[in-house]
Amino acid sequence: MKKNLFFLLFALLFGSAVFSSVPERVGWWKFDDPMDMLAPTIGNPLVLTGTQTSVNGPVDGNLATELSLGSHLIMNHGISPNGGGTLVNEYSLQMDILMPTASLWHAIYQTASDNSNDAEMFINTDNFIGAWRFGYSANAVAENTWYRMVVSVQNGGFFKIYMNGELWVDGVGQDLDGRDALESALLLFADEDGEDNTMLCSEVGIWNVALTAEQALELGDATTGAPIGGFPEKKGHWMFDDALDMLKAEVGSPLTLTGTQESVAGPMDNNLATQIGLGSYLTMVHGIAANGGGAEVNEYTFQFDFSVPAVDTWHAFFQLTPDNSDDADLFTNTSNSIGVWETGYSVNTITSDSWYRMIISVKNGEFFRIYINGELWLDAEGREIDGRYGLLESLLIFGDNDGDDALIKCSELAIWDVALTSEEAALLGDATTYTGIGQYEAKKVADLGQNYPNPCVNSTTFPYQVVENGNVSIQVSDYTGRVIRNVTIGHKTVGAYTYEMQTSDLSSGIYYTQLTVNHRVSIKKMIIVK
Repeated sequence: MKKNLFFLLFALLFGSAVFSSVPERVGWWKFDDPMDMLAPTIGNPLVLTGTQTSVNGPVDGNLATELSLGSHLIMNHGISPNGGGTLVNEYSLQMDILMPTASLWHAIYQTASDNSNDAEMFINTDNFIGAWRFGYSANAVAENTWYRMVVSVQNGGFFKIYMNGELWVDGVGQDLDGRDALESALLLFADEDGEDNTMLCSEVGIWNVALTAEQALELGDATTGAPIGGFPEKKGHWMFDDALDMLKAEVGSPLTLTGTQESVAGPMDNNLATQIGLGSYLTMVHGIAANGGGAEVNEYTFQFDFSVPAVDTWHAFFQLTPDNSDDADLFTNTSNSIGVWETGYSVNTITSDSWYRMIISVKNGEFFRIYINGELWLDAEGREIDGRYGLLESLLIFGDNDGDDALIKCSELAIWDVALTSEEAALLGDATTYTGIGQYEAKKVADLGQNYPNPCVNSTTFPYQVVENGNVSIQVSDYTGRVIRNVTIGHKTVGAYTYEMQTSDLSSGIYYTQLTVNHRVSIKKMIIVK
C-alpha cells in the first residue's frame, strides 16, 4: 500500500524533515557546538572576523551564534563559476535568523570579500527585507522572531526571497557577474559602514542552483522545519480500500451511492478503488459552512485520484446541482482535456488506464485552478460569488444529467474548506502518494524531543516524555520510509526519559525516528554524517 509514502509525507509536513526533492547543499553550517561554532556539517569551516557568542536557538537543544556590530563570518563556499559568467551567477542561500532589536539596519550578506562595500541585502529601519536594486518586502520582520530565509538567485533571471516558505520579494535578476554574483568567499552579516547591528543565526546553507518555490516551501521554517501551520486539514476524506464498505469516510460523513459501483484495483499494490459506470454517481455531504463572502461555499479544494479505462469520450467529475438536473461542472471531453466551457479546457490531455491526482482549487471571485500530479493544467478566472461554483450542502461525484458520465475509477477523494496553493498541490504529489494525514491528527504529539548532537556520527541521545503509563517503542526509517530498526523499550511510567541510540552502523543521510507510547506517535528527523 501507500504506508511508507505516508510516513515520508507525514515527516515532511509535521516533523523536522526536508523533502527529498530539495537538492543537496554544497555547504551547511550549524552552531550547536559551542566549542567549535565555525565547524561545517558540509563544506569548509567558516572564518570569524570579530567576536561571536553561543546563544539559544529556535528550539530546545538547538544553539545559535550571536554576531554584534562590526563582526561577521566568511564563507568559502567552493562553488564553481556558473550561469554563463566567470563568477557564481546561480545559487541559493538559507539563513535561519533572528533580529533582536527592530528599527535598525541589519546586514544579511555581502559579496565583496574584503568588506569594502555595503551589504547586498538588509533589514532596513522599517523592518522590511531586501535592497534598493530589487526592492524591499511588503511584509515586516518581527523582533525576536525566528525566520528561515531562502534567497534564490539566477542572475539575468530573478532574485527571490522566501521567508518561512512564503515569497516576500520577487525581484528582477541582476547582471551576469554583477553585484549579486559570488566570488570564492561570501561575507555573512557584514557591512563596511556600521549598518550591521546584532543578529542571531542558527543555521546557514548554500546550494549551487536556484531553488524553486516548492523547494523553499519544503525547507519550511527555522522552528520546526515544516511550513508554518502545517498542511490544511481535510474536511472530508474518502478512500475505497474496504470492498465491503466503499462509502465509509476517513474524515466526514459517508458517501451515498445512486446506481452501482464495483471494487477494483487502485494505483498501488493492495490499494483498491471504486469503479462508477454510466448513470451512477456518489453524493457527498461535505459539512463546510458558507464562506468567501456569500451564502454558499465559495472557497474550497477537491482532490480526485482517478483513472479512465477509455478515452475520446466524456467523463463527469462533479455536479453542484444535487438533484442531477444539470450538466456536470467539470469534465474530460472527447479530446481528453479537462475543464468546462465556462473555464476553458486544459492544453494537456489524459491517457487511458493512467492514474492521476487532480487538485481543483477554487476561490470564487479570484481563480479556478486545476493541478494534475502537482502540475498546473488550468488557470482560469474565478467565477462569481454564489454562482455556478458555489457549493450547496451536498454535491454529486461523477454525476451528469444526460449521459456524459462514462466509466471512471477513483481511489481517493477529499475536500478542504480553503483553496490550496500551488506549493500545497505540489506537496500532495500524485495518486501513488499517501495523503491520509487527517487520520493521524489525534496522534501527532510532541513526546519525542530533538536528538543531540544532531548531526551525529556514532551515537546520539533522544529525550522523550511519557504522559501516561504504557509501552514504549522506537522505530527508525530512512528517507524513503524503509524501516531499518525497531526497538522495544518496554513499559514506562509517567516521567521524562532519554534514549541513547548507537548509529555507528548507519551510513550518512537523513533518518526519521518515531516514538510510540500506547497510541501516541511523534517523529523527529535525525542526520548522520560520517
